[in-house]
Amino acid sequence: MDWSNLNYFLTFARSGSLSAASKMLGTDHSTVARRIEALEKELKLRLVDRRARAYSLTSVGQEIRDLAVRMETTIGDIERFARGTAGLPQGLVRVSGPPGVTTHFIAPRLLKLQHQHPNLQIELIGETREVSLSRGEADIVLRMSRPQENGLVARKVGEISYGLYGSVDYLRDRPPDTWDFLGLDETRDHAPQQKWLRTITGDRKLTLRASEYMTLIGAVRAGLGVAVLPQGMA
Repeated sequence: MDWSNLNYFLTFARSGSLSAASKMLGTDHSTVARRIEALEKELKLRLVDRRARAYSLTSVGQEIRDLAVRMETTIGDIERFARGTAGLPQGLVRVSGPPGVTTHFIAPRLLKLQHQHPNLQIELIGETREVSLSRGEADIVLRMSRPQENGLVARKVGEISYGLYGSVDYLRDRPPDTWDFLGLDETRDHAPQQKWLRTITGDRKLTLRASEYMTLIGAVRAGLGVAVLPQGMA
């Protein structure tokens, strides 16, 4: 069996459409469709229900998808085991984390590591999305909440304290009941720091929302209002 065909099928199964899968794979949708068809011929199974406007997985296709995910996880385990027994740390290690954390806390501390292990290359990926270790999207992931994936080794590496901040010019002669409040976007409303902000603002609407803290810090420094910020960054 051509294992690359299985990868095309699995990417399609995850993304839900040929166009989305083609973007993830850096190819065109006809290539994805052709690879899936080739896999079906190899397995002598119909994996995809082809309709006029959309493709969907058959019940057999769902079973193959689940088996492929397990196989992908096993391959990742083998690769990580091989890297872990190769002696001194070397090669590329991809570290994913929130942009503020990678910029302010990780990058400034890499010089010592670089001197200790000159054959080690670090790729810092500042992003807010939940990446998957089992799919090989990163080797180390820094998260602000406990991961839900199975088979991971998780370790607490520290704590981040938060405070309410505004610029000196903005706060001068301005009573708290007239403050404009700035916060993270709706996808972060579950975060403890965002909930704390809500206890301060009550029913008042946020004047500005941002996807990450660097933007919020810039807005606070510009005098747009006050925001809950990580103390180490503020």
